[in-house]
Amino acid sequence: MEHYWSDFIGLCDAEYCSRAIDTGIPKDDLRFINIDNSVRFIATINNDSTTERLSPRLIDRAPIINLDISNKMAHNFSGKILEGTIRTETLNKLFSPREEVELSKANDLILNRIIEHLSKRDSKLGNLVHISKRKVNAITNYCSVVSPILDNEIAMDFSIEQHILPHIEGYGQGFKKRLEELSDILGRSYPRSSAQLERIITSGNEFTSSFSYF
Repeated sequence: MEHYWSDFIGLCDAEYCSRAIDTGIPKDDLRFINIDNSVRFIATINNDSTTERLSPRLIDRAPIINLDISNKMAHNFSGKILEGTIRTETLNKLFSPREEVELSKANDLILNRIIEHLSKRDSKLGNLVHISKRKVNAITNYCSVVSPILDNEIAMDFSIEQHILPHIEGYGQGFKKRLEELSDILGRSYPRSSAQLERIITSGNEFTSSFSYF
């Protein structure tokens, strides 16, 4: 995936989103492909021994939605019903990075606690988990977009599950302790993320003491 999708992964960054992709075909009319800003890529993979794990570079640029946990939501959308196609302007408004948006104080506090705990350098907690500024920006943008229809805690729960937890990859009893302490931080306020984290901990290989989201 990292090899043959590399050019497209680069388009995820705002500074490169308008860059043409070089096909390598030695004809002027076929040499470059321009991806319109109305195009969105959605992909599925099996999460088992038959597939390779996603690369950290891809995980850093895309939300990962695990279909093992129910994604059904029962919320009041104030009678808003999507009919037909969605205009590009609407997609850009919903998905494009925004400037000058902020998290609520509660969401900012829990996000900082999670990142500080995962990146804490402590030999007793095994290897650390790096969460990039890109991910923080994605979470901030997502929460600002869905704030009119989702409670702050629910929005952050989806963000943690889809943006933070897929980065979990480590081994050893120390790393297990790091994950257990993260579970304590999440508590009962973030049920989706807590369920995913519990799955990672309980499905960890007891023989090798390895723990991974995938």
